[in-house]
Amino acid sequence: MYGLHSCSTKIQIDIDNTLSGLFISGYLLSADISAYLGAYKRSSLMDVKNNPFEASALTTILVVSDMAKSKSFYVDVLGAKIFREYGGDSLVLEFLGNWILLVTPGGPSNDKPDTHFIAPADKNSVSHSFTIRVKDCTRSYDILKQNGADFITPPIARGAETRCFFHDPDGHLFEISEYKSSLNEPGD
Repeated sequence: MYGLHSCSTKIQIDIDNTLSGLFISGYLLSADISAYLGAYKRSSLMDVKNNPFEASALTTILVVSDMAKSKSFYVDVLGAKIFREYGGDSLVLEFLGNWILLVTPGGPSNDKPDTHFIAPADKNSVSHSFTIRVKDCTRSYDILKQNGADFITPPIARGAETRCFFHDPDGHLFEISEYKSSLNEPGD
């Protein structure tokens, strides 16, 4: 399974309130890492009866300056599916099993009185990015480039990982990354 990596972490809890696996963007972490992060098991969030996120999903909000350009990029270049549109100033997308909400810039509201939604001012200063783990970075690069993605560089091999980066129309950073557990094996 290949998925979108963002700043989200999902913890799977079995009915008997045991941690069955720690997932980051759909990937089960190894037992060693799960053990290292075992403190989560003892937290109150892990108590199914008191879980405030039962039957919930995480949505990433991206502020975009031009909804039409962004819609075209996410649908035509990346292959995201439109779930719902709201009057031209917000668009909900399903992408690789995740939700992305594109919104236009906006000022404070009653429920967020000091918060302004603004598109990135400088694409070279990043506070949030996405990593998409792919089976074959070069193949994905070729397809995305043909679809219109503008990459910073072609894929670069760095040991067991091959990766490259591109931006959406507003400068939100995306990475495609292939990892080979052994340099003689295909990516996982």
